Amino acid sequence: MTNARMLRSLALAAAAVPVAAFSQVPDLLTALDAGGRGMGMGGGVNQTASDTLSGYYNPAGLAYLDSARIGLTFRNLPRSTTNISGNFDNPVMSTEGTRGANTISHLGYAMPWGKARDNGNRPVVAFTYTLGGYVFDTQKGTNLQNGALIVRNYEKELRLRTDYFTLAYAQANSNMTFNWGIGLNYVRQGVTKNVKGVLVDSTNNVVGNLGSETSETGSGVGATVGFQWTPKGNVTYGLSYRSEIDLNGNPVTKTIYDKIPAKLNAGVTIRRDGLRGGRDFLLLGANLQHTFKGKDGSDFDRGSQTAVGLGIEYNMFRRNARIPVRMGYAFVGRSSDDFLNRNGFTMGVGYQPDGSNYTLDLNMAFPERGGFDLGLSLSYRLGK
Repeated sequence: MTNARMLRSLALAAAAVPVAAFSQVPDLLTALDAGGRGMGMGGGVNQTASDTLSGYYNPAGLAYLDSARIGLTFRNLPRSTTNISGNFDNPVMSTEGTRGANTISHLGYAMPWGKARDNGNRPVVAFTYTLGGYVFDTQKGTNLQNGALIVRNYEKELRLRTDYFTLAYAQANSNMTFNWGIGLNYVRQGVTKNVKGVLVDSTNNVVGNLGSETSETGSGVGATVGFQWTPKGNVTYGLSYRSEIDLNGNPVTKTIYDKIPAKLNAGVTIRRDGLRGGRDFLLLGANLQHTFKGKDGSDFDRGSQTAVGLGIEYNMFRRNARIPVRMGYAFVGRSSDDFLNRNGFTMGVGYQPDGSNYTLDLNMAFPERGGFDLGLSLSYRLGK
């Protein structure tokens, strides 16, 4: 074999070697918090809350809404940068989380609909958009040894985004102690993978290039069913299950990510009233989220994932307004060795003037592995 043919063969072999995409990247592919009120409590009330985000987290919560609502949430997108060194096929990796661009992460409208029951309560329908998963990692490295060749100026960008469009329906029993709800989800899954780099030999001659650009959006349909139960006035339990979603229309990127795994959520919230001798009250919330094993792909494996959220919220009434102050901790586990967990403290504050139709919430999260999450949400009640 001539030297030229041998170098071409080595270049092709190097191009075919996949560098592990996410070996140190925080796992938010199926566990991104949309940035609403629950974010400030570590996600601890996502299963027991009652707002337009319930259409995504637990449709049963919609049943408590007695008037039409509009919900809007902005948050920043998480990003990470991974520096790689050593061997190209088995590199040493170091990842740092960063703060990405801002985006609308939730927009929802809910309204009572249909015939009222004896107690005046009516079923509720909702139309919502929610950003449910996001990972954006950029790998960079140079002088990476691969056999007789060296990879220089290597860069790999992998971005996945999951958008949920949901039509939900919820209903409560006559004494408002048990709710159920169902949501039909249309999901769009974006996948982008870009690779570039230069291959040189031992004499520093360029013998080839690594280069590819792939971007595609698949879609799928699934369902979420949820329940809320309030056996006592100060305790509420929530439970929901979202079905597995097979993606279609993604012939190019199906080898990367082709199936959104099923998810089971359970939560409890405890309320204590009459604090400070007045209207102040306290909420304690806990949430357990388990995502079942997914389908392994060319760039990462997808096992099961468990996340836990714990939070506390003190609601004080001062100067004709309700001001909730909250804090919590989110434990977000990893789904495989191709990821890392993403744990961090959370906090937030809200504002709702007495007799007003709107509520504002500002929430933050401080991941231990770097980055900073900020969510701003607005809820507006239509009518009196």
